[in-house]
Amino acid sequence: MSEALPNTRPFVHLHIHTEYSLLDGACRIDQLMDRVKECGQTAIACTDHGVMYGCVQFYKAAKKAGIKPIIGCEVYVATRTRFDKVNKIDGNNHLILLCKNETGYKNLAKLVSAAFIEGFYSKPRVDKQLLEQYHEGLICLSACLAGEIPQAILSGDYERAKASALWYRDLFGEGNYYIELQDHGLEEDNIVLPQLIKLARETGIPMAATNDSHYLRKEDAKMQGILLCIQTGKTVDEAERMRFETQEFYLKSEEEMRALFPGQEEAADNTALIAQKCSFDFEFGRYHLPRFKLPEGESLPENIVGLTGITDERLQTEGVQPTKAASQIAKLMQNGPTLMIAHNAQFDACFLRGLLRGQKVGRIDWLDSLTVYKDRRAYPHKLANAIIAYDLTGKVQNSHRAIDDVLALFEVLKAMDDEREDLGSYVNLFGYNPKYGVSGRRIVGVRYEPQSFSKGLTRPEQTLPARVARR
Repeated sequence: MSEALPNTRPFVHLHIHTEYSLLDGACRIDQLMDRVKECGQTAIACTDHGVMYGCVQFYKAAKKAGIKPIIGCEVYVATRTRFDKVNKIDGNNHLILLCKNETGYKNLAKLVSAAFIEGFYSKPRVDKQLLEQYHEGLICLSACLAGEIPQAILSGDYERAKASALWYRDLFGEGNYYIELQDHGLEEDNIVLPQLIKLARETGIPMAATNDSHYLRKEDAKMQGILLCIQTGKTVDEAERMRFETQEFYLKSEEEMRALFPGQEEAADNTALIAQKCSFDFEFGRYHLPRFKLPEGESLPENIVGLTGITDERLQTEGVQPTKAASQIAKLMQNGPTLMIAHNAQFDACFLRGLLRGQKVGRIDWLDSLTVYKDRRAYPHKLANAIIAYDLTGKVQNSHRAIDDVLALFEVLKAMDDEREDLGSYVNLFGYNPKYGVSGRRIVGVRYEPQSFSKGLTRPEQTLPARVARR
């Protein structure tokens, strides 16, 4: 077994693949923390391939173990753009991104989401356009042999490698971009490593020593090889199967890491410096709801009318003057009711007309305690201060789920009020899926007045479901 030696100088692993690098990484998060402590190290990064699924579990496990967690990801960068998807032409290069702060975490989440939604082609891919848009708050490392700079060196184009490194340095800024040094005993490492050191010296870009850690100890290499076989549909007996050529892709002690790069002590020292720069922490136990900004110069009532998609002609057909709709909604909102407009192309105008005329809009027939009214003059069914407009054209197929959704909504609204936030800027707060039986419902505007919230829960069985309480 690989033994941990006493720790004498700071070193932090910044390139780690947990089990969330599916069928590739074999670093179990709970065992990873034990290994980090065994090596006498005090911080560790999580950089799974293209995903952030494991970040919360990783963070909690590190905190429990008294280890500083560094949230990151090894993203795939499209060789052209994320929209180019031509077989044998469009591939990807690897890049390590680490969160310095909350801005960096939010930007990394946006990058990873866009990689799946827009750039997926064999792998979830970002591109340089996205990096230009969402680089703030992130530290970038040049990655493994599959990175853009090592790939340029392997192709014999040192000048392209240098130009790429300078582009990343200029984008992320001084002190936020590092040339990553790795040595796993591969033939390619012997070619790339000297050139990376030369490039760093010529450009003044700092270096960072890492190991592409896919498993915890050297003897775990065989287990990780089996994972690769499962991933690729091969057996361990097949000569042409995908495999790591050496058994050096494990979480090494600081002494082992420093021995790999004699004369490059600053590369190991910089890992601790990077860890000090990364100070993002999750905040649990609070609701984190999006705040949607209204278009400049537009009020919430105007925005609500616009979001419903109702045309002026349709409003006039329903007897509502388009020029007065927003002002009438504003007047209603001054009286303090909850205001929700359900979006359905066929019924928006009817709902809006009923609201503006002070009419009872409809009855939620699957929950007797809720009947919707425009104002506070009549609410025998106990839910005060509510205006709720729904499309009730479909029949509820799962009433328990529907009740859960309504109670969850009001719990969220109550929590938002507890934070004393201006709720007027929230839109698209709570969505409904037609498959649960009520067709076409989608809330597109909300304002909440907190009085008598508890009166909405009038029957013993109307307690908040566990899945809401856990939020």
